[in-house]
Amino acid sequence: MLAFPAMAWRTLLGLALAVALAGCSPPRTVEHDLAALLPIAEASSGVRAGRGSLFLPAGTEAVFYLDLPGESELYLAGVSGRLAVEVQEEGGEEKVLGSIAAGIVELPGEGRHLLRLALRADGGAVRLARPRVITFSREPAPVPVRKEEKPRPNVVIYLVDTLRADRLGCYGYPKPTSPHLDRFAEGATLFETAVAQAPWTRPSVASILSGLGPLSHGVRTLEDRLPDAADTLAERLRAAGYRTAAFSTNAHIDADTGFAQGFDDFLFLPQEDSASVNRRVVSWLDARRGTEPFFLYIHTLDPHSPYTPPLDLRQKFAPGARPEAGSLDHVKRIYAVRGKRRAAHIAEVSPLYDAEIAANDRSFGALLSALKERKLFEEALVIFVSDHGEELGEHGAFGHAQSLYAEELDVPLVVKLPFQTRGERVSRLAQHVDLLPTILAAAGIPPAAGLPGKNLFSPPGEREPAAFSHLSYHGREGMSVVMDGWKRIEPWSRKLGAQPALYRGGDELRDLAEGNPVRSGFLGSLLRAEALRGRHGLRPEQAGLDEEARKELEALGYL
Repeated sequence: MLAFPAMAWRTLLGLALAVALAGCSPPRTVEHDLAALLPIAEASSGVRAGRGSLFLPAGTEAVFYLDLPGESELYLAGVSGRLAVEVQEEGGEEKVLGSIAAGIVELPGEGRHLLRLALRADGGAVRLARPRVITFSREPAPVPVRKEEKPRPNVVIYLVDTLRADRLGCYGYPKPTSPHLDRFAEGATLFETAVAQAPWTRPSVASILSGLGPLSHGVRTLEDRLPDAADTLAERLRAAGYRTAAFSTNAHIDADTGFAQGFDDFLFLPQEDSASVNRRVVSWLDARRGTEPFFLYIHTLDPHSPYTPPLDLRQKFAPGARPEAGSLDHVKRIYAVRGKRRAAHIAEVSPLYDAEIAANDRSFGALLSALKERKLFEEALVIFVSDHGEELGEHGAFGHAQSLYAEELDVPLVVKLPFQTRGERVSRLAQHVDLLPTILAAAGIPPAAGLPGKNLFSPPGEREPAAFSHLSYHGREGMSVVMDGWKRIEPWSRKLGAQPALYRGGDELRDLAEGNPVRSGFLGSLLRAEALRGRHGLRPEQAGLDEEARKELEALGYL
C-alpha cells in the first residue's frame, strides 16, 4: 500500500489520539538508515551510498534484512528513476509492491518480526534521498534500575579446559562425571545455553578476560598475543583494590601470550593436574595478608588430550580401554586416520574423556570445601566455566579448533552469586563476553562503553543478544552467530566449509538455509556487521614461541 506525507501525518496523529485515549505512554520510534546499512546489505556491484542517499545503477538491487519491533514504514524523501520494492516476512511469500515514488510505503508485519526488503532499479539508474525504515514500537522503554552499594565480593573463575556442557550431569548427561558440580549448581545459577567466542583456548580466554570478541581483542591465530592495550578484567579489579592471582596449566595462557597483565601473582604450571593446582591455590589463600578482596583465575586442564585420568577413575569409566589408549601417540593416530577407523579410536577414548572430567570435578569439589573451611565461600562470586568443548566424531572430526559446531562451542556456565543458596536454571543465551560485565557489576565497577556483553543478571532486553564466534586456525577460517535458537555458520575458507549453513534448536546435522531465506539472510547481515566492527579492534601482537612453549603446545597436540 502506497501512502504520502500528508497521510503519514494523519497516521501519527491517529496514533497520538489512540495513546491519549488509552492513557498510556506513546509508542517509541526505531529508525533504520538504509544508506548507513549498505555495508552489511546484499548489494549488486556499483550500488553505493553517500551523504545520506543511496544510488542504484540500472538493473541493480540492494537487499536489507531488518529486525523490526513493530509496524513499520519505508520513508523515501525523494526518488529519481523507477524503483521497485520487494518485501518478504520470515515464513511468508515474496511481495512486489511495484514502482514507488517519493513518499511513505507501509511495510507488512506486526509485533517483532524479521523482514527482507529489496530495493531494485527497474530500467534506468535510481537515486534515493534519505531512505529509512521507521518502526513504531509499543514495547516500553527500559526503566533505569537504582543500584545499591554492596560490599565487594571475592571473585573466583574456575575454568576447566576442553569441557563440553553435554558431558555433565547438571546438563543432562547420565554418567556420574560431575557430582560436585551438580551439587554446586543446586545453589547457583546454571545457564542452559552458553557459547564460547572461539573453539580453542587462546582467543576464548582473551574474550573472557577482555570482554571483547576475537575480531576486537586481536587474538585470532597461534601467532597472536593479547595486546597490552587490552583493558583486562584483572587490570580493572586491581585498580579497584583487588588482589589478583592466576594459576594456568595451559601454554596458551601465560605471560608470553599477554595474559599476565593485571595479575599481582601469575603462576604458569605446565600440565599440572587439577589436584596439584588446588594445592597451589590453597597455599596462596593461606599466605595472603590484608583485608582487600581477591580475584582468582584458575585454569585447569584435565579433560584436554592426552587422556591420563587417575587409575581409580580410569577403571570406573573406561575399564576396557587398552593401556596405551589416550596417550599422546594414540591421540596423534586418531588425527591421522579417517572414517570407521577414527570412529573406533574415538569410541575408545570417549570414556577416558569422561574419567578426566570426573577427576577435574573432584578437584573442583575439594576447592569449594577449602573455600568453605576458610569462610570464603558464602560471600564469594564463583563462576564455573570452560573455554571450549571437544568434538568426538559428531561431524567426523576429533578435538577442537576444527569447526564452529555446538560440540566445540557450547560450554558449561554455572554462577553462584554472593550469598546465593537457591538454584536456578536460565534458558536465555549467555556467552563468554558476558562474564566481564557480570563480574564488574558485582564489584560495583562500571564497565567500559561499547562492550558486546551484558551483565547476566540484569533484566532481559527486548530481544536476545547475538553470540558471535570466530575460528582462524590452520586454514580453517570463519564465523558463526547464534540468536533466538538459530545458528548460521559462515565459512571464510574452503577448509571450513563450502557455503553458509543454517541450523535450529541444537540440530546441527540438517542445514535449513534453503527453506528459511529471511532468517538466514538476517543472520548473515549480523555477521557482516560484526566483521566490520572488527576492523576497528585492537591490533594483533606477535606472541613468538620459544622452545619451551613449543614443547608444551606439542604435548597438548597443537603443533
